[in-house]
Amino acid sequence: SDEGDAAEARRLAERLYRRVIGEHPVDAPGGGVGADAAFNLALLMQDERTPVATAEACALYDAIVRTDTARTDGNPRWDALANLASCTHDLRAQPLRAFELLAAAIMQGEGANDAGDAPVSESVAEALAKLYRGMGTLLAEADSELCAALLRVDSAGPRVLLLGDVGDGGSDVGDG
Repeated sequence: SDEGDAAEARRLAERLYRRVIGEHPVDAPGGGVGADAAFNLALLMQDERTPVATAEACALYDAIVRTDTARTDGNPRWDALANLASCTHDLRAQPLRAFELLAAAIMQGEGANDAGDAPVSESVAEALAKLYRGMGTLLAEADSELCAALLRVDSAGPRVLLLGDVGDGGSDVGDG
């Protein structure tokens, strides 16, 4: 049957990705083939939509993002960051971290769109739409603890949501 063939292909792909990761660690400088295999394995795990598989996907994306921040621009791979934000939100265990990841992924995705004259690709637009939907869902479900964390004021002043850093070309909405 087609379903049986698809399930067997999925199991084979999972074994192969795990083997590649075993031979080429995700945290190798620049990530390389290990990071690519980890990303693909994370996609498979996230697609299972079980808490255990989603948690594994988050761990893989997190490893990719942590390794990738060593790049020259200091920004992780946008797709890995976006998927880490999405699966962290799906787990519903760390809403503040999910919010921060969603915000970072949205800011990076929007920044990539603004960087060039080319129109936004359909895949980037779809990914951004999912991130914004995730952000909206997270905020709609926010309890008083999350709201307090989002509104905290620290030595740098009030937290500004999704506006970027004021003074770096970001929005100055609310500055008077």
